[in-house]
Amino acid sequence: QNQPNKGDCSCSKDEDDFSLNKGTSLKDKKPLRNRAKRKYLATSLALNLVNIAKANRDKAPKEDKKKYNEEQANVRRYWNMYHCSRKLEAINGRIKGEYCRNRLCLVCNSIRTAVLMNKYNPIIESWGDDMYLVTLTRPNMKGYLLKDAIKEMGLILNKIRLRIKKQLQRSNSPPMQGLRKFECTYNPKRCDFHPHYHLLVKGQANAISIVEKWLKDTKHLGTTRTAQDIRKANKGASKELFKYFTKIISSTDKEKRIFCDSLDVIFKAIRGIRTFQSFGFKLPKEGNRKTDTFDLSIEAP
Repeated sequence: QNQPNKGDCSCSKDEDDFSLNKGTSLKDKKPLRNRAKRKYLATSLALNLVNIAKANRDKAPKEDKKKYNEEQANVRRYWNMYHCSRKLEAINGRIKGEYCRNRLCLVCNSIRTAVLMNKYNPIIESWGDDMYLVTLTRPNMKGYLLKDAIKEMGLILNKIRLRIKKQLQRSNSPPMQGLRKFECTYNPKRCDFHPHYHLLVKGQANAISIVEKWLKDTKHLGTTRTAQDIRKANKGASKELFKYFTKIISSTDKEKRIFCDSLDVIFKAIRGIRTFQSFGFKLPKEGNRKTDTFDLSIEAP
């Protein structure tokens, strides 16, 4: 497999950002072993995605420069994923490296998950037992429809949030607080995609209101009540919310497999789209938080 020159790699501006300054202590063997396992899998995944992006680029019509440039950009992004944390340095007893921040990178996603947990868990814990996990879905679809479907879902959910906000303001009720995470999975049996939202919401009434409005506003999409879900959140709900926006490994009847072509479709569909967002509250200012830097010895689930 040919490897790119350093100049062929470039960081994506719209990837979710995270800070990483402390590194991992050489004494913390478990985090280092886990990261090595993730990097081993991510390397093979990245090389396969590079080949897919190159094939898509070469199949682009010569007159379609936009398509060619988009696929060439994907080639660079997947190479960034390949080179992510390949070079590690031991400085003052701690391991440090450079990270790609790619949304499909197993190493960066593990860090991102733990960073989000560090930031938001204090807020979530303050909600006590009044937390509800809401799942909003729409019928599965083919890959070529995915990007437009994701944009439409985002617009609908944002309008619902604003309507509930105004209703609560008129009744002098506290604002609705919550977190929302976009996720998309691939069904290898049907060869289609399932975009959906997971929300962690404070207050049962707010959770019910979201689902009712979602069903009304997505009726034209064929949504059904049985496909939506509201359940009381347990302590592990936040961990599920902060995990990856897609499952890298898909299960079939006989085995578990990685479908790189479908991951490429999902990755391109969520370009420029926020996969995680909070609403109804603000985090403490950076200077007042103890999580300005992140220690990789704190393992993500």
